[in-house]
Amino acid sequence: MANIEIRVKLAETGVKQYEVAEYLKIAETSFSRKLRNELPTEEKSLILQIIDELSTKKETV
Repeated sequence: MANIEIRVKLAETGVKQYEVAEYLKIAETSFSRKLRNELPTEEKSLILQIIDELSTKKETV
């Protein structure tokens, strides 16, 4: 399975794929398809940062 780090981080933080997709301004299905193949390091790092940001927002609400 590709992009394990992203999938684990989503599960640990409770952030949903659709929330990341909304942040990136893409469709949820497009984000899901992106995760099928291993992403470049830069893009993976960006998505992990987005997950951190979204999880922090969830904690404060």
